[in-house]
Amino acid sequence: MTPDRAALGWRHAPALPAATRPRTPDGRPLKITFGEMREMGLSGVLVFCPDYRCSHSLRLPADRWADEVRLSDIEPRFVCAGCGNRGADVRPDFESGKPPQFAKAAAN
Repeated sequence: MTPDRAALGWRHAPALPAATRPRTPDGRPLKITFGEMREMGLSGVLVFCPDYRCSHSLRLPADRWADEVRLSDIEPRFVCAGCGNRGADVRPDFESGKPPQFAKAAAN
Protein backbone atom coordinates (compact mmCIF):
# COMPACT_ATOMS: atom_id res chain seq x y z
CA MET A 1 0.00 0.00 0.00
CA THR A 2 1.31 3.44 -0.92
CA PRO A 3 1.70 5.89 1.97
CA ASP A 4 -0.52 8.95 1.96
CA ARG A 5 1.20 12.09 0.60
CA ALA A 6 0.09 14.08 3.65
CA ALA A 7 1.70 11.49 5.92
CA LEU A 8 4.98 11.97 4.05
CA GLY A 9 4.78 15.74 4.47
CA TRP A 10 4.17 16.45 0.78
CA ARG A 11 1.90 19.26 -0.14
CA HIS A 12 0.57 20.23 -3.52
CA ALA A 13 0.49 23.97 -4.14
CA PRO A 14 -2.91 24.86 -5.53
CA ALA A 15 -2.95 26.24 -9.06
CA LEU A 16 -4.21 29.75 -9.57
CA PRO A 17 -7.86 29.84 -10.58
CA ALA A 18 -8.23 30.57 -14.29
CA ALA A 19 -9.84 33.93 -13.52
CA THR A 20 -6.73 35.17 -11.65
CA ARG A 21 -4.05 34.08 -14.13
CA PRO A 22 -2.61 37.02 -16.08
CA ARG A 23 -4.06 37.22 -19.60
CA THR A 24 -3.72 39.41 -22.68
CA PRO A 25 -6.79 41.44 -23.74
CA ASP A 26 -7.75 38.71 -26.24
CA GLY A 27 -7.58 35.98 -23.57
CA ARG A 28 -4.19 34.36 -24.25
CA PRO A 29 -1.86 33.68 -21.29
CA LEU A 30 0.59 36.48 -20.51
CA LYS A 31 4.14 35.18 -21.06
CA ILE A 32 7.60 36.36 -19.99
CA THR A 33 9.48 39.21 -21.66
CA PHE A 34 12.48 38.79 -23.95
CA GLY A 35 14.56 40.57 -21.29
CA GLU A 36 13.59 37.97 -18.67
CA MET A 37 14.39 35.23 -21.14
CA ARG A 38 17.84 36.73 -21.87
CA GLU A 39 18.53 37.01 -18.12
CA MET A 40 18.11 33.22 -18.01
CA GLY A 41 20.84 32.93 -20.64
CA LEU A 42 18.54 32.00 -23.54
CA SER A 43 18.92 33.55 -26.97
CA GLY A 44 16.19 32.05 -29.15
CA VAL A 45 12.53 31.13 -29.38
CA LEU A 46 10.53 28.22 -30.76
CA VAL A 47 7.46 29.11 -32.82
CA PHE A 48 4.73 26.49 -33.22
CA CYS A 49 1.68 26.49 -35.49
CA PRO A 50 -1.47 26.39 -33.34
CA ASP A 51 -3.08 23.74 -35.57
CA TYR A 52 -2.14 20.29 -34.23
CA ARG A 53 -2.70 18.76 -37.69
CA CYS A 54 -0.06 21.03 -39.24
CA SER A 55 2.68 20.73 -36.57
CA HIS A 56 4.88 23.27 -38.38
CA SER A 57 7.55 24.84 -36.17
CA LEU A 58 10.77 26.81 -36.42
CA ARG A 59 13.57 28.26 -34.30
CA LEU A 60 14.30 31.98 -34.38
CA PRO A 61 16.98 34.09 -32.75
CA ALA A 62 15.45 36.47 -30.21
CA ASP A 63 17.79 39.39 -30.85
CA ARG A 64 15.29 41.17 -33.13
CA TRP A 65 12.87 41.95 -30.26
CA ALA A 66 13.38 44.51 -27.49
CA ASP A 67 13.72 43.46 -23.84
CA GLU A 68 10.30 44.81 -22.80
CA VAL A 69 8.36 42.84 -25.46
CA ARG A 70 6.52 39.76 -24.17
CA LEU A 71 6.50 36.48 -26.05
CA SER A 72 2.70 36.65 -25.96
CA ASP A 73 2.82 40.08 -27.68
CA ILE A 74 4.29 38.66 -30.90
CA GLU A 75 2.17 35.48 -31.14
CA PRO A 76 -0.71 37.01 -33.18
CA ARG A 77 1.74 38.37 -35.79
CA PHE A 78 2.84 35.00 -37.14
CA VAL A 79 1.26 33.27 -40.15
CA CYS A 80 2.12 29.61 -40.68
CA ALA A 81 3.94 28.96 -43.95
CA GLY A 82 2.65 25.38 -43.93
CA CYS A 83 -1.10 25.84 -43.55
CA GLY A 84 -1.75 29.60 -43.50
CA ASN A 85 -3.17 29.77 -39.97
CA ARG A 86 -2.72 33.06 -38.17
CA GLY A 87 -1.21 33.14 -34.70
CA ALA A 88 1.39 30.94 -33.06
CA ASP A 89 2.61 29.53 -29.78
CA VAL A 90 5.96 31.16 -28.97
CA ARG A 91 8.16 29.61 -26.28
CA PRO A 92 11.75 30.06 -25.09
CA ASP A 93 14.22 27.75 -26.80
CA PHE A 94 16.03 26.15 -23.86
CA GLU A 95 18.64 24.70 -26.22
CA SER A 96 19.59 28.17 -27.52
CA GLY A 97 21.87 29.05 -24.64
CA LYS A 98 23.15 28.05 -21.27
CA PRO A 99 21.14 29.28 -18.28
CA PRO A 100 23.60 30.86 -15.79
CA GLN A 101 23.26 28.11 -13.18
CA PHE A 102 24.22 25.44 -15.76
CA ALA A 103 26.93 27.47 -17.48
CA LYS A 104 28.92 27.57 -14.21
CA ALA A 105 28.64 23.81 -13.77
CA ALA A 106 29.82 23.15 -17.33
CA ALA A 107 32.87 25.40 -16.88
CA ASN A 108 34.14 23.32 -13.92
